[in-house]
This record gives sequence, C-alpha cells and structure tokens, in this order.
Amino acid sequence: MYIPQACRDVLEQARAPATTKTYNAKWKRFCAWCSDAGLHPLKIELHQILYYFLQLANSGLKYTSIRVHLAAISRFRKTAQSSSSLYSQRIVKHFMRGLFRLCPPVRHLHVPWELNSVLGQLMLHPCEPVHIFCLGRQLFSSHYHQQVE
Repeated sequence: MYIPQACRDVLEQARAPATTKTYNAKWKRFCAWCSDAGLHPLKIELHQILYYFLQLANSGLKYTSIRVHLAAISRFRKTAQSSSSLYSQRIVKHFMRGLFRLCPPVRHLHVPWELNSVLGQLMLHPCEPVHIFCLGRQLFSSHYHQQVE
C-alpha cells in the first residue's frame, strides 16, 4: 500500500521520541553489522537477519533487547520496502520462540520487607534501642510542636 510522505511523517509522530531514538540506535547497529558482513541492510535475506539475532543472543544480549532490535529492523524495512512486517513471518515467530526458550528472561522477584523481622534486627547488638527510642521521641516531639505552632 502506498502512503504519501506527508502521511508517513504524521504516522512517525505517533511513536514516542524515546522509542524513535532507540529504534534508530538499533538500526545503526544492524547497519554496521551488515556493512562488516558486506551486506545491504534493505536487501538482506531473512536467514541473515535471524543469524544477526543469534549473534546478539550469543554476545549476551537479553531476549527483550533482541525483540527491540527485531522491532527496529522491521520498522525500517517496512518503511523502505513497504513490505510486510518481520513479525508477521512465521519463521521469525518460531525463531523468537526458540530464542526465548533458550535464553528466557530472568525475573527478579521482589521480596517485601517483613516489618517485624527488620524491627527485631534493630533490637539486636550493635543497635542501641535507647538511642533509637530517644531519636524517635525527639522526631515526634519536634513534629508535634511544629503542628501546634
């Protein structure tokens, strides 16, 4: 489908500036990789793009970051070639699913503080309960006097 340049310029404004900046950086990295390999980024074969993603994974890049690379490359190729998105290609979906299984994202579990445990530790040596109590009383007193005045 042909979209006039003026309309494409408006469509570009739908993307947040930070996203555009990120996509541009990922595209620049991809273009550098293509240049080193003697490839043209808009004429590259799909299997070569998948190999690029594999190299990113092998270099230690996280799955979620590779997905951003996929989105950026897809965006520039689609704009330049007016072709379908890389996301819509079945082999890309399968490759990304395989990459996800090989390099799953690490979830950092947030462990909430147990108040009683923290207070219990504060009551042990080297903490001085008398000083804590006095400081708390002082803070309460100064706050109370500010409220009254």
